[in-house]
Amino acid sequence: FFEVLNSHLFLTSRIIDSLIIATGSSSITLLISIYASYSLSRLNIKLRSFLIFSIISSRMMPLISIAIPIYFIYEKVNLIDSYLGIILVHAFINLPLAILLLKSFFDEIPKQIDENAFLDGANRIEILHKIILPSTVGGLSVTFILSFIFSWTEFICALMIGQMNIKTVPVQASILKTIP
Repeated sequence: FFEVLNSHLFLTSRIIDSLIIATGSSSITLLISIYASYSLSRLNIKLRSFLIFSIISSRMMPLISIAIPIYFIYEKVNLIDSYLGIILVHAFINLPLAILLLKSFFDEIPKQIDENAFLDGANRIEILHKIILPSTVGGLSVTFILSFIFSWTEFICALMIGQMNIKTVPVQASILKTIP
């Protein structure tokens, strides 16, 4: 174990790769999920139940069922073995959980606060940024941390997309062989 941690390549390159990927994907996930979950929580959207069911269903889908098609698409657009490619896949994987999690935090804030701010002249974006987000800092933190952890530990897509130059810690750990 200590030989692995003392390895210069493992410490510097793979941990930095994992930090870049997990931070980037968590940031994108949080940014998109804030607006999506606020819309699901506050706006009167037709077929809201169907949208929530679709989000839950996409989270239950096995990852391997999308890994191979994503590989072929990424091969055509030159995203194989790139940070952006892995970041986008991890953001896509984490998005359903983040949307549902933030929606539950936004649902806890009374809608009367939005209505009062709207009567005072604020628009929806101002209400979200000045009232709702400061009230749910804990929920935003939890969502970011969970997305970060799930991105850090994701293995299948990181293995398929990050082939030669970019490897996350789990992928590199699976490659290492223990020598007695």
